[in-house]
Amino acid sequence: PFKTVWQHGDYKIENIFFAPGSLRLKTIIDWDLARKEGLPLLDVLYLLIYADNLKTKEWISTIFRERFLKENFNRIEKEIISGYMRALGLSMHYVRPLMVMFWITHIASRYGQLLQGESAQKEKFMRENVYRTIDSIWHLYEAKP
Repeated sequence: PFKTVWQHGDYKIENIFFAPGSLRLKTIIDWDLARKEGLPLLDVLYLLIYADNLKTKEWISTIFRERFLKENFNRIEKEIISGYMRALGLSMHYVRPLMVMFWITHIASRYGQLLQGESAQKEKFMRENVYRTIDSIWHLYEAKP
């Protein structure tokens, strides 16, 4: 059976506090997007994508499309993801579909209000973050049986 996990929903470095002088986790804040039965890997992907965003200043949608969706992870990211999946007893074959679910969840939870309104901002957002990403996902899977 597919496992669900307690999901933070906004798991990024700004919401994680470490003990002074160490990397020991002290506390995690900002639980307003948490859910008891969330999809696995989504918090890990969020943390990794936002870490990349802090370093590169690229749009989250660009990082997702150009690097994460293509599973172009560095060694540490690969170790984190594979260790997480192994700890849950989930096959690595679930990584790419979970990435797609990550993006759907990200758009729905972050931009649901924006997507309901009528504005030029909405159309630009949809074009850049939704339509382009859907095209990337489609091209990734279209050659597969």
